[in-house]
Amino acid sequence: MKIIQYWVILTIYTVIFSSCSMEGENELSRPEGTCDTLRLYPNKSEEISIKEIIKQTKFIPLETHEEGLIGMIHCIKYFNGKFFIHDETKVTVFDHQGRFLGNLGSLGRGPEEYTSCDEFIIDKFNGHLIISNHLTGRDLIYFDSTLKFLYKKRYNENVESILPMKDESYCLYFGNRFQEEHDHYIKLTDTNFETKDNLIPKSDEIDHSISQIFHGTYLYKGEVNVVPMFSNTVYRVDLNGVRPRYYFDFGDYSIDQAFLKSTEVLSSRDQFRAIKKAKYVYSTDRFIETNNWLHFTYSSGTEGLHFVFYNKKTGKIYDSQGFRDTPALGITSLPYGQKGESVIYTVDPFLLTGKGEAALSFQKHVLPKSGELMTLKQQTTFSSNPILVLGELK
Repeated sequence: MKIIQYWVILTIYTVIFSSCSMEGENELSRPEGTCDTLRLYPNKSEEISIKEIIKQTKFIPLETHEEGLIGMIHCIKYFNGKFFIHDETKVTVFDHQGRFLGNLGSLGRGPEEYTSCDEFIIDKFNGHLIISNHLTGRDLIYFDSTLKFLYKKRYNENVESILPMKDESYCLYFGNRFQEEHDHYIKLTDTNFETKDNLIPKSDEIDHSISQIFHGTYLYKGEVNVVPMFSNTVYRVDLNGVRPRYYFDFGDYSIDQAFLKSTEVLSSRDQFRAIKKAKYVYSTDRFIETNNWLHFTYSSGTEGLHFVFYNKKTGKIYDSQGFRDTPALGITSLPYGQKGESVIYTVDPFLLTGKGEAALSFQKHVLPKSGELMTLKQQTTFSSNPILVLGELK
């Protein structure tokens, strides 16, 4: 594995603003509005310095504890001075300096336990920490801000994601995996999961790309944003309905109708795989929004993984497959979350201490350029937990 596959190279393009007409777009039950159109070019690239976007990075080594060893990370969330690391089996909690505080519940079938840790939810409106085990148990397990168990609540929906909203409400997002059960992407409910409204009718009509199969949602300033399957549009969702916020135009990477027809008999998952093998853009994922920036990734069949930074104030798009001098800042992973205006990445201890080809290359070409990483290397072992990297956006 070459280390360069994780490093991000970015390009500058001008964003064109335009109105997104509501007509003919799944006949959404909401008023018309406007949104920003981001024109993206998967087959073009131009190296720039990441310092045009990230003004500084901060390193936070996570304490290594036998009860808090971190596996493959799904996401990292910051709340009330704590980092919550959600991996494939649990949520591990650290303070703002990286000291281990404990785990949120545990696997099992007891009152305070969960049978799978599928989604970690922060309810900022009520100060609750929630684990959803919708793949195995369809329970929400509630904890307070001190990590103390509160109660468990049952629900009966095949969901991809559950997000708390204002006014004691939940937004339930359904992907296309359960087409026979739900004919809308969004259901608004009260906290007892009684339906308030259904929004965004499901569609099998593919736009330029299709969004990530799992968890096509994110929060910004406490508001729910949804990227429906098969859509290039980000929608803001509230109790009054939905409105478009961003539209992604991939130009020549628009899906050919003949190709689409050849895959129409496939399931949505197999259709996803077929598009992934072709040249088309097949996913958008990992949305992070701050006051000044929208940050996300997308993948295309021929150009691979792209990291995109969109400056909401200037309208500039920085897009390509890697930044020049990214590794020297310690940015060697996918984005996992945010803390204020900073994007959270990680440095794998293997890169600092390992003996494989990728690690040795990193140690030879990158470490000498960063005094801080050199210092961290002396404190790191092969079995250490990862180092958090907070990239503060300009």
